Amino acid sequence: MKNRFILFALFISIFGGCVSLPTEYPREQSFAYPTPENTTAGKILADAIAKHPGQSGVALVSRGEDALVVRNAMGGVAEKTLDVQYYTWKDDKVGRLLVQRLLEAADRGVRVRALLDDFTLSTRDIYLAAFDAHPNVEIRLFNPFAQRSVKALGFLTDISRVNHRMHNKLFVMDNAVAVIGGRNIADSYFGLSEKYNFRDLDVLAVGPVVQDISKSFDIFWNSQWAFPINAVYRKPLSAEKLLEIRSELSNQVVKDSQAIPFKLDINTQAMYRRLEELNPRFTWCSIRMLYDTPSKVSNNYVSIRAQGGWLFEYMKREFIGEVAYFVPGKSGVENLKKYIDRGVKVRFLTNSLASNDVVAAHAGYSTYRKRLINAGVNLYEYKVNANERQQWPIPAQQVPSRLHTKAFVIDRKFVFIGSFNADPRSEQLNTEIGLLIDSPIFAEQVIGYLDTGIDASNSYRVDFKDNTKSLRWHSKQNGKIKIHNNDPNTGIFRRFKAGLIRILPIESQL
Repeated sequence: MKNRFILFALFISIFGGCVSLPTEYPREQSFAYPTPENTTAGKILADAIAKHPGQSGVALVSRGEDALVVRNAMGGVAEKTLDVQYYTWKDDKVGRLLVQRLLEAADRGVRVRALLDDFTLSTRDIYLAAFDAHPNVEIRLFNPFAQRSVKALGFLTDISRVNHRMHNKLFVMDNAVAVIGGRNIADSYFGLSEKYNFRDLDVLAVGPVVQDISKSFDIFWNSQWAFPINAVYRKPLSAEKLLEIRSELSNQVVKDSQAIPFKLDINTQAMYRRLEELNPRFTWCSIRMLYDTPSKVSNNYVSIRAQGGWLFEYMKREFIGEVAYFVPGKSGVENLKKYIDRGVKVRFLTNSLASNDVVAAHAGYSTYRKRLINAGVNLYEYKVNANERQQWPIPAQQVPSRLHTKAFVIDRKFVFIGSFNADPRSEQLNTEIGLLIDSPIFAEQVIGYLDTGIDASNSYRVDFKDNTKSLRWHSKQNGKIKIHNNDPNTGIFRRFKAGLIRILPIESQL
């Protein structure tokens, strides 16, 4: 055993310990486009902005196909800048399509800045470097792994740093229009995956809040934690290789587009029409941009919770939450009970064991499930075969459904939509962002969406069996109420796995 430990330590020192991030490399600060009102999009929105001084406009983007259509149009009509910041950007149909839109914009002279978290990034560094080689494109990685070939070694050699990830998700065009919310860039967030798809929620924003969103992007972009791709990948690329990679992408996007079962605008005029048609959908109100600062990596930061936490002390009527990962902890349960005791109705929808893509997260949640019900929380769990799939794009109608929304409504007046889950990782480890929207009108729109999630055809209501502390799940199947006595649609192995993880001391990492 001792010899094995020595060999393991030697392996780490050779393949992991000797690699570190560069300290000297070329980089320049840059900032959002300063006069968005001079762009075509800015001029389209000018009248509406003038009629609502001091306010911003928001529109709910709940359908996956709408979320892709909007991003596609933003990429297609950008004139000055495109800023994108994502935790996950996959090399699949959606990922490639939007990369193509960014490159086409760069060809038109648009400055493109892409800030990507390095943890889930599956695209090879050579491709990132090839896109970065475009004179109008710059790609930076947030808190990258020093060991590029086997990133997992970073968790063994540098866990205190690499355990902090950038969970932000935003897409900003010309500093005039922004999309912010729960969706990453991958097929499964837009109803196009043949494996599983997510119920999720974005917000389209215009007006002064977009400049606040851009400010948050600039802070991350210019921080010490954002590394240019050419700082970690320094191999030169020939002109022939760059042309080959660009051609390969274009050919693949043509093939991918044939597999997308809804229409995407392909000409600029149609894309502008798309933005003009959105004008009547905006709700104009007071909006605040909330975000953790990037120095959360070093545990010295301004917290998103500190910026918006004051709302909970003033709650009087109702608290509704829909989050993918719900691990409230003891203090969270106590706080929810405190709100309930003073007359606040509390309702949460989260993933069931069957629909959760992270079993460990469900293990953490299930630890508090009975305590939440005891405290008076109305608890619902999303179905892996939710009926709402029938309104999703064709690929999503026959494969498992999962929940990825991060939305909260307080007193039917305040709405928060962003990247923040109610779990320790969002609280302490990952950077998060979101919009705090003050509007009873918009709140009712969001509640309308959240209510569909707890419909008996889409979720289970969880409570106790009569006069017992055993859980039961209420469901509707073929128009009839059905009661389940174990986590529905799960086998013994998955329940055993969740139970085993539940006893491990890892809650702070969930």
